[in-house]
Amino acid sequence: MARTTGSFLLFAFLLALATPAAAAQGASDEKAEKLMDRLERALGDEVRFEKAKPGKLYKAAAATAELDEALYARISTGTIHIESHGQTLPQMLAKLGELLDAEITVSDGIEKSARERKLELGPDAEELTFDSALKRISEAAEVELAWRIQSGKIHFMTADEREDERVARREMVEQLIDDVAGDGAQIVEDRYLLVHAGEEPLSPAAVRLRVKLATRKVTLNLNDSSLTEVLAFLRNLAGMKFVLSEGVEEKGELTTTAQIKNLVMSDAFDIMLNATGEELEWVAQDNVVMIRSKEEGAKQEADESFVLLDIRDILYVRPGSSAAEPGSEGHGRRASADATSPAEGPRHAFDVATPAEADIPEEPLAGIVSKAKREKSSALIILRDGKLVVEEYFGGKVEPLTAMSASKSVAALAAAHLAETEMLHLDKPLNEIFPGWDDGEYEPITVRNLLNHTSGLANDRANWEDHTVVEHAMKSERVAAPGTEFRYNNNAVDLLSAIFPPLSKMFLDEYLQVHFFGPMDIVGTRWRKDIAGNPRAAGALKIHAIDLAKLGQLMLNEGKWGETQILQPETVRMLVAPSQSLKSRCGLLWWREQENNHTLTREILDASKQAGLSESSVAAAKPLIGKKFSSYQEYLLAIRAAVPWKDLEPLDKLIKSGKLPWSLEEPRGELLSYSARGWLGQFVVVVPSCNLVAVRMRAPVAADYEAPSGKSEAMYNDFPKDILDLARSMKCIE
Repeated sequence: MARTTGSFLLFAFLLALATPAAAAQGASDEKAEKLMDRLERALGDEVRFEKAKPGKLYKAAAATAELDEALYARISTGTIHIESHGQTLPQMLAKLGELLDAEITVSDGIEKSARERKLELGPDAEELTFDSALKRISEAAEVELAWRIQSGKIHFMTADEREDERVARREMVEQLIDDVAGDGAQIVEDRYLLVHAGEEPLSPAAVRLRVKLATRKVTLNLNDSSLTEVLAFLRNLAGMKFVLSEGVEEKGELTTTAQIKNLVMSDAFDIMLNATGEELEWVAQDNVVMIRSKEEGAKQEADESFVLLDIRDILYVRPGSSAAEPGSEGHGRRASADATSPAEGPRHAFDVATPAEADIPEEPLAGIVSKAKREKSSALIILRDGKLVVEEYFGGKVEPLTAMSASKSVAALAAAHLAETEMLHLDKPLNEIFPGWDDGEYEPITVRNLLNHTSGLANDRANWEDHTVVEHAMKSERVAAPGTEFRYNNNAVDLLSAIFPPLSKMFLDEYLQVHFFGPMDIVGTRWRKDIAGNPRAAGALKIHAIDLAKLGQLMLNEGKWGETQILQPETVRMLVAPSQSLKSRCGLLWWREQENNHTLTREILDASKQAGLSESSVAAAKPLIGKKFSSYQEYLLAIRAAVPWKDLEPLDKLIKSGKLPWSLEEPRGELLSYSARGWLGQFVVVVPSCNLVAVRMRAPVAADYEAPSGKSEAMYNDFPKDILDLARSMKCIE
């Protein structure tokens, strides 16, 4: 999607054609045209729509786009030497406009509330970013200020006016949708408007399929590739179902040769099928994509088509910004000339500091930036004392990235907040939340078991097109009694998301939006979901790296964001404390780095005996019971010196899988760091003693899904260690 800037009235619509059936397409196009016409008239002269590709893509553009772009560039990159004493708030804002060589307007709320009061900025003038200058003015005026760019001017308003504006905008858009689109329209994920030719709403699975067709991009290098193998790959990659018609199956094995680079699925299918040399087409039918011959298509009734509009940026007006398209705003300190300009990313709300100002040694910091680039990172963020020191985007894109298993830590924040409201007790059994839940012969599984990987559920995830997480978990095998074994478990964390609707009357993503993302100005997030609408909490959050850093900063601040206490300090401490005795590195879906003592206990030795350790080896190990070792390596050396490896080897797989606890870990000293971690090296690392937050993310590529499990390249697994070494160079920790 092209970048848009300036007024909150600027937004982009992405439309995708789902079927070549002309009659049906005409019906959905007509609805979309009417809706866009009404929106143009409602928004006045500030926006116009341009059809960039027949039947495929519409974009909105502003009459003052170039002017707004130039003004925003000045605001994003420049600094201001502001000095003002004894002036009213409107006078100060006018002075700010003069320094930026920009015309300003102020709202009625600002005019009425601060017309007479004289303000003092406090300390002597200094070089400030626009955000820092506005923050000082807000503090002096004791009023929260917001702003946006509109028609080449900066418009200032109060935060309350901004919220009223946001609510009014959403109500207007929803009314237009009701008036124009009628029954053939559905709002999806609170972001898209799906306009289709039929009268009945589409099923959740059918809706998700059409969103993927219109928005999911792929890169494929096809050289006499089997069509069925390509479709199987796309099924695994995007979770789509494919069906070959009888006519296509009769043609036998088909091959295709095509170069597809970063195209949405709908366009990719067109190219791929044309390259087979056969007269083929694809159509979306309910929740599957059918590949058929054009001759078959001509004989069948017209398939229902759709148009998908991205309406996120007219439903939400972003606090403290111009509310341009998420991914189009922001600024920060660049640490190398190879990074994409941070002005291309989301607004970060952080003051900026150089490494010297943040008291971070240049050499180790430059080493991390260089290594992040070598490891094919997409984004690198480093904060010190709440100030942005490094904001790097490698590879030319600033976009939301999949957090993979770091999504678990975000879900844990929501669960912890829900517990604070007393709508949830972490030791609440699941059979009290989900009707029909049966624990059988085992003790009841609790929410806490889901949060600390001790549920005992088999770690097999649901088929998201056919089952809900609850249906799947109810049928999952119980492989251990709850609380008795540590098993890293995606299935259990996916299930965690399903507790939110019955307890809070909101889905997990809605709960996060209300209690975290909204107050923290985190925008552009997306989740993959099951057929009931439950987000895949174990690893499917898409989020900007800078916004993931905000969540790390929230944890560092012990739950406080600005003046708002989102989580209580004791809740944050609970999240990063050892959550069970089986693996002290694991908090409640947050990972801990702390020095531990390792001890052999009688219980561990008895469990080893039951697992097959010989009587002679048990006797040889008994003298080690109760002895503390300062590292796991030292502990293992002592065990192996006492017990022959041939006796230990059969237990090795059980130990590595977590089925057999092998040492009692007792933390010693201070917590060094804690982190959220995900596949491909998605990291949020927090070092409390240094007031340091670091985020590294990488976008997946096709080769990652083809590599053996855990064997993808460029995962930068040493990132948490490198950040700890950076902290040591800062003399924060030993």
